[in-house]
Amino acid sequence: MAQTPSQRAAAMKAVLGYTDADVAAVQASMMILVGNIGSLMAAVQNNLLKGAGEEHLFGDDPDASASFGVQLSDFVMKSSAGNFSDEYCTFVAGMPDRVNPRPPASAFIATVGVIGSWISEVLASTVKDDPVKLAAMLKGWQKLLAINLELLLSSYAK
Repeated sequence: MAQTPSQRAAAMKAVLGYTDADVAAVQASMMILVGNIGSLMAAVQNNLLKGAGEEHLFGDDPDASASFGVQLSDFVMKSSAGNFSDEYCTFVAGMPDRVNPRPPASAFIATVGVIGSWISEVLASTVKDDPVKLAAMLKGWQKLLAINLELLLSSYAK
């Protein structure tokens, strides 16, 4: 029997040990990250939606990369809570089907890589004086991104 998106997220949370402390660390990092959201959008644009990234991920279809960019903006904003409600899990799992045409799975793998790198760079440069806090934030985000990747790729397993 196939798992619902919420069940998939719960299973990954258990595997990764995603705890309330991880959620709190992700939420505590949001003020820092939101203040730098422009650099995330620039990283996404430069790495995924134009040049070699666009060519590799979307071929010669600029409409596909534009559709992906719109969905990605929604994804980034909805991910900021660090929680995996039923609504959120369904939203993330359905994202590949809302992009027209449907992108290759590698687009989501690359996205998680770009977002993870951006988070690491921003937090490392702003929370550098508190290594314990920085480690907790990075650990929380790594787990959250892994759970999101599981949800994003779940529709490709069908």
